[in-house]
Amino acid sequence: MTPKFLKRGLSLTLVSGMIAASCVVLALLAILAVEVRRELSELRSAPGDNLQWTLSQMEVDLLVLVDTIDTVDSSGGPALSDIRRRFNTFYSRISTLRSGAFYRSLTDANLKRSISSLLPRLDLWVPIIDSPDDDLRQALPNLEEAMRALRQPIRAVSLATIPLLANHADERRQNLSAMMIEIAILASIFVIALGLAFLMLFRMYRTSISQKHELTETKERLSSTIDASLDAIVVSDSQGRIVEYNPAAEAVFGYARAEVLGQNLATMIIPPAFRESHRAGMRRYLETGHKTVVDQGRIQLTALHSKGHEFPIELSIGSASGPNGVFFIGFARDISQQIADEEALTKARDEAMQADEAKSNFLAVMSHEMRTPLNGISGILEILDNTQLTKPQKDLLELARKSSEILTSHIGDVLDIARVESGALHIREEPFLPLAILQDAVAIFSPQTEARGSTMALETNIPANTRLRGDAARLRQVLINLVSNAVKFTRNGLVTVQAELEVNDGEKEITLSLNVVDTGIGIPKSEHDRIFEDFVTLDPSYRRDTGGVGLGLGITRRIVQAMGGSLKLQSEPGKGSRFSIRLPFPAMADAPVDTPVDAAPREVRLDGSKALVIEDHPINALILSRMLADVGCAVDHADDGLQGIAKATENSYDIIFMDISMPGMDGLEATRRIRLDGRSTVTPIIGVTAHAGKLEIDAALEAGMNACLIKPFRRKDLQSLVKMLRQDKYGGTGEDVRIDADVIAELCEILPVKDVRRRIEELAEEAKTGLLEISALAADGEPCAARKLAHRLAGAASTFGAISLAETMRRIEETVETCDPPNCDQLLIAAENQRVSSVSALFDCLSAS
Repeated sequence: MTPKFLKRGLSLTLVSGMIAASCVVLALLAILAVEVRRELSELRSAPGDNLQWTLSQMEVDLLVLVDTIDTVDSSGGPALSDIRRRFNTFYSRISTLRSGAFYRSLTDANLKRSISSLLPRLDLWVPIIDSPDDDLRQALPNLEEAMRALRQPIRAVSLATIPLLANHADERRQNLSAMMIEIAILASIFVIALGLAFLMLFRMYRTSISQKHELTETKERLSSTIDASLDAIVVSDSQGRIVEYNPAAEAVFGYARAEVLGQNLATMIIPPAFRESHRAGMRRYLETGHKTVVDQGRIQLTALHSKGHEFPIELSIGSASGPNGVFFIGFARDISQQIADEEALTKARDEAMQADEAKSNFLAVMSHEMRTPLNGISGILEILDNTQLTKPQKDLLELARKSSEILTSHIGDVLDIARVESGALHIREEPFLPLAILQDAVAIFSPQTEARGSTMALETNIPANTRLRGDAARLRQVLINLVSNAVKFTRNGLVTVQAELEVNDGEKEITLSLNVVDTGIGIPKSEHDRIFEDFVTLDPSYRRDTGGVGLGLGITRRIVQAMGGSLKLQSEPGKGSRFSIRLPFPAMADAPVDTPVDAAPREVRLDGSKALVIEDHPINALILSRMLADVGCAVDHADDGLQGIAKATENSYDIIFMDISMPGMDGLEATRRIRLDGRSTVTPIIGVTAHAGKLEIDAALEAGMNACLIKPFRRKDLQSLVKMLRQDKYGGTGEDVRIDADVIAELCEILPVKDVRRRIEELAEEAKTGLLEISALAADGEPCAARKLAHRLAGAASTFGAISLAETMRRIEETVETCDPPNCDQLLIAAENQRVSSVSALFDCLSAS
């Protein structure tokens, strides 16, 4: 459809064209009218100027002249003066014919000569006519004869001229008729044009009336919209005078509309401190068109209220051109309450963050304060377990150990919540046997299940030697939480653990599907979401026969989500519950799924080694010293950081255990000083702490410690740590490598020896190429690709029992991720040395097998 403004433009163009055409027609009519008037004027000039009349009179005059001469001759009648008068009249007729327009327009040469010859013949008699009477009287006979001789030429001229005059008259009549027709046509065109113009003007008039109504309606709608707007709308002209002001502006600024119309905007609603900058900005905009506020979107400014106080507003200013120049439309909103709400929200957020920080600090402090004595309890119980005890004493000791483990579990649950909420929960990726974890969980809870009159069952199709790569500890924690709940809430029923593996996405991912099903009391539908909240128990009374603080399910859901899985619940009261978990694991790219896992670590002896224990807590110092002594280590003890620095400076130790939290000087500062000078600057330092958070451990490593031992620790934890640190910080030189010979032996049971040898050779080549590629990727700023490659090589080394090489590759993986080039370079050198030594050791084990 044609827009209205385009239609109006076309109509105006047509009317203008018609008016122009009418003007042209009027001009042509005027010209034709002048021509017609001239023709009519020429027609009205007869008989005086009529040529035909002149010709006929010319012959009459000649006859009258001859008759007058004849009369004078015979009777002497009229006087000679009549002859002279008649001659002059005739002469005048001839002269008029000779000099007139008709003669000049003649194209007939003979006729033209005939007319031209008449006047010279008369000129011969002019002197006689003008002579005295006597001379004239004597010449009258000759004059009469001469005049009579002119009758024939005169008659010939008249006869020849009459057709010409008739034709000329016809032409003039035709010309006049054509002009009259043209005038009629032009007049008709003019009338038609005037009619069309009138119709167009009438239509435009009606259109203008309609547009006037539309404009009126639009104005009313716009006025209603402006009046109904919740935002203040203020319109000003280029001089800063207010020309429009809606009711919302009255509410915002406090002025009535009548008070501000025509007033200067700056003096009414702009605070004095900003008026000069406002005027300068207006001048700059009008002179240069440069915009700083106009058409720049929403901004926050300060406005002035009619009562004199200033308040914040959100303002948006637009500009438009009008017949009287530029005008500005401002949309303003009082944001005093919004700012107050934001400040209150910020305050509430800060208070919440302070509360959360206080909670984290509380958890950290409580962790330390509880883990320290708990470490003493666990350590003493473990030491007692190695002494000669009676059967009742061993039973009591086992009960005490289980109680400490439960307390440790509760503390770990609380800290796990803090880790997940802070995003510090670290999911490890190491090979593990899923079936072993399932069997352990069933075995752990089988006695409790039987005590409650129930039966425990494990249903799975997972082979015994199937391995997955992931966080076995977290998976065990999830499974134990779910099985523990199922056992607690089931009496005289059945608890079933179901597990199966699904290979997905072209064998690039393996999904572990776990179901823990019980026939216990069940959970109402309304409580399905609430039971995953922290510290929620469905029966919080003291009469309940199930223990727990209500953290297990909440932590379980968090851990499952952190591992990229999902947790679902199906349950009805009286019909039991079903907790279903699906966890994705990467497929083992470096070995088949059905391959054996590393053998259990052997006990490490430190015979002849010298250790320094820097610990202010006497019980913890005693426990750690006894554990080290049991593995053949000579132990020195320091009560605080300063004493520990003095001993480490004076003596050379093989290993130092440093308590991180000590009065006076903490373990971090003591470690930094030991690394600066003395005989133990390169000695491995193990931090001992109850703070299990990642930030605390990272701070310890940054201070110069090699690893951390988390309280409460067991003998096996100490064994694993010492075994790892028997080499230097970066995995040794490659000469002292650790190989799990049992892995090679088991591989030889599954595959032919030649295949195992070939795969060891492939490992050697893959590791060599991979280390070079990792170095290049790290140098090119591609840590993600380097980390993935290091992760793959660590898995490949683990598959063949190359423990030292695998651990160094994992350190490379972590170092690349934290962007530590110097550390990474040293690790790559150590890894290459270990690669050569490890391959040699693997071939030795293969020969022995």
